[in-house]
Amino acid sequence: MERLSRNNHTARAYARWVRMYRDENGDQVEAWVVQDWLEGLVAAGYSSSSVGQARAAVNKWALRLRQRGELDRDVFQAVRLEVETPKAAAGTGGRARRWLTQDELQWWLAAMGEARTATAAARNRVVALMLGTLALREREIAAAEWQDVEYRQDGQVWLRVRGKGGTYSPVVMPWVLVAALEDWRDVVAVSGGYALETAIVRQVWKSGAVGGAGVDTSTIYRMVRDAGRRAGIGQVSPHDIRATVAGLLDDDGAPMEEISRLLRHANQEVTRRYLGKRGATAGGRMADILALPNGDRPTLPALPPGENRGVVVPAMAGAPMQMMMF
Repeated sequence: MERLSRNNHTARAYARWVRMYRDENGDQVEAWVVQDWLEGLVAAGYSSSSVGQARAAVNKWALRLRQRGELDRDVFQAVRLEVETPKAAAGTGGRARRWLTQDELQWWLAAMGEARTATAAARNRVVALMLGTLALREREIAAAEWQDVEYRQDGQVWLRVRGKGGTYSPVVMPWVLVAALEDWRDVVAVSGGYALETAIVRQVWKSGAVGGAGVDTSTIYRMVRDAGRRAGIGQVSPHDIRATVAGLLDDDGAPMEEISRLLRHANQEVTRRYLGKRGATAGGRMADILALPNGDRPTLPALPPGENRGVVVPAMAGAPMQMMMF
């Protein structure tokens, strides 16, 4: 990575902050993403001066991207002018507004299932469970395609989470999420838009019709935020849900290695920083913690060895959509 400062000490510090940012967000540079990341640093107990330096590092990096023509001018201006440096509340590290309680997470999950149409509700439940059990990042949810879902002969269902540089991180999905995906797939199939190479999370119009394109990360962010408001717990971001999942797993006694693997962190030290001073497979464990109906395994037709379920199973297509209650 190119130097971001003439001063050697500052250049090293900036490089560390940018690496940390990219570990969490990849190369996605948008004002709301940077804001969310900075607030996450506050939640993890970083000092105001450290958070300020982190913001300066990302601004410098964004400037270099802009100079090379790799970042849109308006996006760069928004990162530079609209992002505020958050400050921790005295004596709390700002953690109270970043970590949800188990009850608050349950309320948020329920609110995510409230929508204008049954179609939107089915889609939103998938997003809620991807966040609330697998702690996926919003960009990972937006990038997921149906071909990334793998039904294995041992009975487990895996999701290949798409990472940077065309890499994949396979995670086992809890059955409550598998059931929600099956319901949503049936809805998409009725619209005639199901195909392996299409996004799992799709646009849903006010009429309830499923759109042809996937959603972007800002749409997922708004879905999560609006559900927090409906649940009466204030503004909630995908980062909050991800941090809360890590915290609840930590409280439940999950090994640091297990939490780090679920979060797909580069190493366990990143996870320790993520948990900060909180002091207190993982997807299935989260379903148990939240008392979700994880034991209700869907009945799935058998597959030949090594075959991925690449088409809608005729016996399931068109079946009544089961509205799963959280």
